[in-house]
Amino acid sequence: MPSGSLNGSSPTTGESPAPRRVAQLGEQDLWRRTRRQISPRRRMTPLEFGQKHRVYSKEGRSARWRVEETPWAAEILETLSDESPYQRVVAPKGTQLGFTELGLIWIGQGIVEAQSALVIEPTEATAKKVVRQKFRPMLLTTSLLQEVFTGRSADSTLHFSAPSVDVMFAGSNSPSNFASVTVPRFFGDEIDRWSAELIDEGDPLDLAANRIAEYGFLGKMFLPCSPTLEGVSLVWKAWLESDQRVFECPCPNCGIKQQWLWDHMDWDPGAPETARLFCVGCGVGSTEGEWKSGWGAGAWRATNSTPLRKDTAGFHLSTLYSRLGGRSWAALAQQYDAAKASGLASRMQVFWNTILGLPWKVSEDAPKADDLRRRLEGEHERGVIPAGGLCLTVGIDYQKNRIEVFVWAWGRRRERWLVDKVVIERLDVEGKDRPSAELAADLKAQVLEKDWPHALGGALRVEQAVHDANDRPADVFDVLDHLPKGRNLASHGVEGWAQQQPYAPPKVVDVKRDGKVVKTGRMRMRLHTAVAKTLWYEDLAKPLAEEGGSERYVHLPAWIDEEEGLLEQFVAEEVRRTTRGKPYWHKVNARNEGLDCAVMGDAARWHLKTHRWSEAEWLRREAAVRIEQKSSAPPPPPPSGGRRSRVRGRIG
Repeated sequence: MPSGSLNGSSPTTGESPAPRRVAQLGEQDLWRRTRRQISPRRRMTPLEFGQKHRVYSKEGRSARWRVEETPWAAEILETLSDESPYQRVVAPKGTQLGFTELGLIWIGQGIVEAQSALVIEPTEATAKKVVRQKFRPMLLTTSLLQEVFTGRSADSTLHFSAPSVDVMFAGSNSPSNFASVTVPRFFGDEIDRWSAELIDEGDPLDLAANRIAEYGFLGKMFLPCSPTLEGVSLVWKAWLESDQRVFECPCPNCGIKQQWLWDHMDWDPGAPETARLFCVGCGVGSTEGEWKSGWGAGAWRATNSTPLRKDTAGFHLSTLYSRLGGRSWAALAQQYDAAKASGLASRMQVFWNTILGLPWKVSEDAPKADDLRRRLEGEHERGVIPAGGLCLTVGIDYQKNRIEVFVWAWGRRRERWLVDKVVIERLDVEGKDRPSAELAADLKAQVLEKDWPHALGGALRVEQAVHDANDRPADVFDVLDHLPKGRNLASHGVEGWAQQQPYAPPKVVDVKRDGKVVKTGRMRMRLHTAVAKTLWYEDLAKPLAEEGGSERYVHLPAWIDEEEGLLEQFVAEEVRRTTRGKPYWHKVNARNEGLDCAVMGDAARWHLKTHRWSEAEWLRREAAVRIEQKSSAPPPPPPSGGRRSRVRGRIG
């Protein structure tokens, strides 16, 4: 055997055949793998994740998210990337623009980069809906996310956990969701509509900032929201502290870049399909298709060169910027015409907030008692239900020495009549508090179980009562324990300027007296008084139609003037502003029981859902009252209301 053949050396040169041995042992592949592991990895940006990996799948069809459909989204996602110096990204915006989708793309890219996230929606029900309709489908259609969440990854319906990352969804109606959670990414959706329970804990944006504080400049917050009221809107306050960016697109005619503003929109009367946006430069009006054909060349421009907070980037966008095929300009013009024709400030506010993405300024002009006195109606007899009233509700206010009850009759289209005012004394002849059972018996006899005569000849009974339990909750619940639960609800008023709905469904609460729980499991309804009082004043300003009934008109009988100061109670408060511009209700009259009871009477009507009753139901009630003119048949039961047959959905 030749020398050196045992160790594989060359018989002629004695050198080791290194290349062949490396290839045989697989060392080159090993070095390639090691090099990939130790080399710095380029991080994927949220924009890249969205374009490469975000796929929608519905009804057997799939489509990829494309930034070309909404070119304004690119800079927002880039600002949310880790390379961006901004910690807060705030976006006052219109609805149906896809900002929730941008937030989920950002969360998805964070999952790939092992960055946990907390997502807070206005309610837990909304959070579950987002998880069910958007987040879980994103996990199923994205292979990168499937690699992270393998097998059973969900600890609950709202918590997704993996060894490297956690994603938590929650509702703002549980303040505990903000406690003991630290994440690098916080997505706060629709912060202006967060629960008042959370707002009572402190400024929500400060609470959110505490969740990312541990991560320093690496922590980020994304806060898209449709604003609510001027001086109240959280997202608008944060926007004013930012660099205030607007998206400008070139004019199809002259090429001048400009922001799309509603003031520059115009269309022929009664023809919203002719809607055009007119250029600020050449003055030529162009269609939605013409403007959006070139919006890929648009760009964001910061309008505030000296922002109060350098760490906040602000992006303002109206629904005019929705993708083609979404909310068309013609549809927006039609919605604006309808809101304007209604004459209701509440409908214009919805357009202002949800379409234009702008805060609504609360009117500080309240109707005066003298204005109401000129429209009093003398033909309505006290204690008799007018012909149009087919449903009775009451608002009950508890004072230290008396209980005041206002009886309201409701008709079609939320038209209402004041039927009577009843006062029940809470003190006996010796000045001591009367037993709650006696007070309840008086309420039954004088109001709740009384047959109120009807102008058509029959009679009706009260179908729903709302009791004010703000000041003396234990005393009120003592009385409620002796009344039918289905037709009597306690109420708790909160200011609620940021709320769009005046009332919330009843919830179970514990009742306290002197700081101690004395009753458990009692139902109580939440009233957002700022919104409810605004709507009441709006109703008082409604004109009376000559025929066919007036929607939301308030009929006030002439006998009101028989009681001194009663008319003034209906307009006992007005909107004023603090030094920081926040609105609040200020009492201009010492007594405001009429105003409070009017709000509670409307809350009772809302709980019965009369705004959803069909015309057939109203006709049935009319016929029943007329029949009673000839017979003693009992009054018709309500088709809905109480807890047995609540109808879910929007407020009418």
